[in-house]
Amino acid sequence: MDYGRHPIDFPQQFPGLGCQAVYFPAGQPGCPNAQRPYEHHSVFGGRLAGLIPRRYSAPAIGHGRQAFPGQGMLNAQTPLVGRGAAGRDPMGPVKSQVSRVDKGHGFPKKGSTGSLVPGYKKIKSLSPGGMSEAVSLVSHVKTGMKCVEKRVRFDKDKKRRAIAELQTLGRVKRSANLNRMFEHWWDDTRSSVSFILEYCDQGSLSSITDDMLERRRSFSEDFAWHTIIGVAKGLAFMHSGIGDPAHEPPVPDWNAIFHLDLKPCNIFFSSSGQRGRYPRVVIGDFGCSVSANDIGLGKEHPHCQPYGTPVWYPPEGHAKTRYGVETDIWQCGAIISVMCRRAKELRHRHLEPSDACGHGFGKSLSKTVQRCCHRDYRRRPTASVIFKDCISIAGRKGLDSSSWR
Repeated sequence: MDYGRHPIDFPQQFPGLGCQAVYFPAGQPGCPNAQRPYEHHSVFGGRLAGLIPRRYSAPAIGHGRQAFPGQGMLNAQTPLVGRGAAGRDPMGPVKSQVSRVDKGHGFPKKGSTGSLVPGYKKIKSLSPGGMSEAVSLVSHVKTGMKCVEKRVRFDKDKKRRAIAELQTLGRVKRSANLNRMFEHWWDDTRSSVSFILEYCDQGSLSSITDDMLERRRSFSEDFAWHTIIGVAKGLAFMHSGIGDPAHEPPVPDWNAIFHLDLKPCNIFFSSSGQRGRYPRVVIGDFGCSVSANDIGLGKEHPHCQPYGTPVWYPPEGHAKTRYGVETDIWQCGAIISVMCRRAKELRHRHLEPSDACGHGFGKSLSKTVQRCCHRDYRRRPTASVIFKDCISIAGRKGLDSSSWR
């Protein structure tokens, strides 16, 4: 699963409006990001000395920025839904769209290998994961912009999960370190929803690690710091609504989001929006995410972790005693530990500073990872604290901090 790109606002309309298929446009008038041009950045100005394999390094495409034409037209073929509908039937555009779809205009027939979302064509299939039925690399017909289509089929029980993922994707679009949804297509007649997500052209941490193993290379400590800082920054937004952990306080009454399924195959890298030497870190796949409100309202179990990958559960997750913020923090540390060791999963759930990252990595990094994976969840730091501490340590080491600002 490879994801990545730029923010495009969309109305957060909700499924289940009484119609068979609902199309929710992304760019709309009044949305500050709707017409923002796609920006190409020079990628990997210098060689990465083996830190990231060559096959994951896109060629430099010149200096400065180039506007990507037509981004604001991503959904020009679709009427507005739920906005600017004063004095009119707000369901009128939806009914019109459903009528167009039901007549077969632009909607693939059952069994088609193309995109289920009008205006996109399939390039190739990617490896599905989690609760998704299919994941495909697609391109927008008018602009050629590459995206990822994640298709989820649901029965009565899984429909609630699909709605929860849709809610999460709608809330995390303001963070550059969280995978962004451009639009989605909900179809009750086929019991499916398709998410159009940003495409990360540098691959996942899992695929990069496999390549490093094949080439008998190791990650540098600089890149390990870059990765943990990017993950911590994304988690700070999910947990507290903080866009810049170095300068912003937590958002009051924020409904915290818990990812619960952080692992190497859900950590991606994108050259889009890259600042500095390394590609942007992006957390993806929110199919297992749960909000604090859902737990408080009794929609999810209060103590037993309901979703995720068992081999990536922290000690309290296996004991079925609690889950939440501390789950994500533990998994953040575990990701860095297996990354440094080029392993598939964590060997021990209780890490000591001496062996948290293995040979070739400094004590500061090992100690940071050990704190994240502490057996006592109450002694694990928050995502904001991890971010600030790592920035401070990296600064003292003289590392390039331009990627994290």
